[in-house]
Order: sequence, then C-alpha cells, then structure tokens
Amino acid sequence: MIYSPRKGMSAMTIGDSIRYHRKRLGLTQLELAERIGVSVQAVSKWETNTGLPDITMAVPLARALGTTTDELLQFGQRRKMLEQQWMETLENTRDDPTKMLEFSLEALKEFPWDWQFSYRAALEGVRVADGLQDPGMRYDALCRAAAHAQLAVEMDPEDRGSKWIRAEIRKRLKDEYGLPG
Repeated sequence: MIYSPRKGMSAMTIGDSIRYHRKRLGLTQLELAERIGVSVQAVSKWETNTGLPDITMAVPLARALGTTTDELLQFGQRRKMLEQQWMETLENTRDDPTKMLEFSLEALKEFPWDWQFSYRAALEGVRVADGLQDPGMRYDALCRAAAHAQLAVEMDPEDRGSKWIRAEIRKRLKDEYGLPG
C-alpha cells in the first residue's frame, strides 16, 4: 500500500491506481502491456496486488496511462493526508510543541523539499527551545530550528513567514549566545 490507512479511510494501492488509470483510458490489460512492453500477466499481477512493477517502469507506465508518476504513485494524496493529520495533531496537542515538531520531522522524511513542513519544524523547534532550561540544549534546538527555517526560505523565497522565523531565530541566537546575525 502507498500509505497506512487511518480509521475510516481506505488505502489505494499502486495496483488500484494502475487499474483506475487503465480503465479511465478504456484500455485492456493486453493493450497496456503492449504499450509498455510487458506481459499481460505482469499487468494482471500489478492490478491484483500480487506483484509490483519494477521502478524503471514507473515513467513509461505513467506516460502510457496519461498521468504523472506522482499521481500514479499517489504522492499528492499522501501529502494531503499528512496535511489533514497535521491539522488534527495540532488541534489535539496544541500545547505540546514536541509532538508537533516530531510530526513535522516525520513528514519531512517523506517530503524533504516541502517548505511548509520545514517552516513548521522551525516554528515548533523554537517552541521546544523556549521550554528548555539548559542553555546547551536550548542552543542546539535553536540551531536545528534555524536550519529548517533556512531550508524553508530556500524552497520558497517569497514566503514571508519563513523569512520571519529565520530572522527571529537569528536574533535569539545573537541576543542569547552572542552569535553574529
């Protein structure tokens, strides 16, 4: 499966996605197999989830199905689901920045170039740092938050929130630890 389903949500497999796009185009399994140079048995295995296409087939398969690899592999769906889970986690753990930071860091493992999750990791990192008494631990937390803020700015230079949090962290590091801004 592409992702672990939450209660009440059904998960679409890669095979389901292949079948959906093939039927959307009105193709038979044989026609799809011929377009991409595999056996009809291979397509059948993919669609029944008893086998997966080789990674080298992702682009030709997506092209033959008139879609993108992201759509075929459902990365957009996964990103939307993570966004929804982030909002729910925020609602349920608003007063626990550590949980929010952990969620953002986990999301970044799947979507390392997602400026929003980098921005959120920076924000929550500052909130975590604010709760730390040990100066060394606070410094480390602020430095990690600064790295996430910098990434967010690099990924979306027009985002004012990312620029603001980066400037705020730099100011704190300068004021509290005498580091250059």
